[in-house]
Amino acid sequence: KDALYQMCSLSTNDYTIHCMKWMASECLICGTEEGTLLQVSPKFYTIQGSIDSQGGSVNCLCRPPPTGSNEDVGVLIYVGTEDGGIRIFRLVGSSLIYESAFCLSTSSIICLSFREDGVEFASGSKDHIKVWNVETRRSRLRIRIDNPGVGPSGTDCSLTKIVYINSSTILSTDSLGRFLVWSAKYGTLNQTMQSHQHSINAICAAPDGKTVFVSGRHPVLVRFSVKDSDVDDEGSWVQSWQSQTHTHSINEIVVLSGGRVVTLGADSKLCVSNT
Repeated sequence: KDALYQMCSLSTNDYTIHCMKWMASECLICGTEEGTLLQVSPKFYTIQGSIDSQGGSVNCLCRPPPTGSNEDVGVLIYVGTEDGGIRIFRLVGSSLIYESAFCLSTSSIICLSFREDGVEFASGSKDHIKVWNVETRRSRLRIRIDNPGVGPSGTDCSLTKIVYINSSTILSTDSLGRFLVWSAKYGTLNQTMQSHQHSINAICAAPDGKTVFVSGRHPVLVRFSVKDSDVDDEGSWVQSWQSQTHTHSINEIVVLSGGRVVTLGADSKLCVSNT
């Protein structure tokens, strides 16, 4: 049970994959630098189809929380693209269909994150975060991120990841290794913590919304926990644990049940940590 289940190689010589997302059990969707969404069969690991993103390079993919709607309607996926667009596609059977789009932002969409109830989601760009209402397709809040200056690598600060943790809080990370806590109601910055020496590339929240794990180019896995018992309150976040099992950058984090955390690193290691 601890062995690798299966390893496969896709014939994607014409594409550079930026991101991917499971769509139920029928399909794996991959977003590419070339601006194409690929449909991959999880059974045969072959490309079943493709569709243009209509917005250039695909930077991120995000699925809304399940609503219990009829599966015949299909599964939605939100796509953030280089032109600042957020487009909605629907997987119906084995076909991926373009459905609609939100208003264009002024800069590239780097990341997306849904609130747990699916009523709103947040989008992250280099210097700002927007909160969108799913029903009206309009943004109700724009959070400007001030640039604190040039980082150790000589590059300007840029947002890297966001998590819309609950109705009152949005968490973000940046290329300077900072962990930031924002008010989702008012857009104010509540906390800033320097957790890493370099860019944070991965963030994942536990299902209860009270714990978040971050890591990146500085391959230390750090856990942040909210002090208040009321998860919907704008409580205080503290660094509560850290561990280093990788020698190179950590690119992905998955939180499992029982306090276990899986990390994937550029050192070709897949590690499971008990936290």
